[in-house]
Amino acid sequence: MLTQAAADAILTALPGGAAPFALAFSGGGDSLALLNILKDHKSLKAVLHVDHGLREESQAEAESARELVASMGHELTVLTWTPGSPTSGLQAKARQARYGLMGDVCRARGIETLVTGHHADDQAETVLMRLKRASGWRGAAGMLQSRYAPVWPELAGVTLLRPSLGVRREALRSNLPDLQPIEDRSNEDRTFERVRVRKELADTPGLADDMLDLSRDMRRGLEADRARLAREFAGCHLTHEGQFSVPRLLGVEALMLVAPIV
Repeated sequence: MLTQAAADAILTALPGGAAPFALAFSGGGDSLALLNILKDHKSLKAVLHVDHGLREESQAEAESARELVASMGHELTVLTWTPGSPTSGLQAKARQARYGLMGDVCRARGIETLVTGHHADDQAETVLMRLKRASGWRGAAGMLQSRYAPVWPELAGVTLLRPSLGVRREALRSNLPDLQPIEDRSNEDRTFERVRVRKELADTPGLADDMLDLSRDMRRGLEADRARLAREFAGCHLTHEGQFSVPRLLGVEALMLVAPIV
């Protein structure tokens, strides 16, 4: 069950004041449940759906998504990707294209925040995938709740916000209205890494909790890194000529902190 505290945490994570935000809407249970929470928020200025054109039924699903959004009092903007014939990395290419299309709309409408329905179970999947790829302790921190332009240049000028990242899938979907979400058949396709990892987590009791505990621990390390960077680079700034002004010699520790970012 979605507790009031969890719902309040989602709302608190949204941009402050009257800053507008857009919602990425797939039509699945996660984004539908999140829209149900945000539908009356005055700063929700756009609901965006991307038709990837990868399956025969995608156009019909886009129309179903339009009806779902309309039933909650909003208008859906449907964006279409023409994928061509990619031979590898299909999910990565689709993700990049999806954020590119939504980023274009956000910039055109003066919207600086794009909200997605990622939740804690998505986080557990991401952490396990990164561990399997040996991405290091920073990778094991998983997704951040808020991150500026995580896909570049597709999301340049846009902050990606995941307000429900601390909520488990079951709890978030307990908030589903009496509507039928769209079920994407590719979520059962084991040729995709994320689907295989999702099955592994489902078949291994306690593994998802372990991944979330690890993520929290590693994020504390990231926060410590950020604080050290802020201290090391205090006073550094860009000049009017576009040059980076460094008021003092940077130490080896500062350079080592920057190296993984670069």
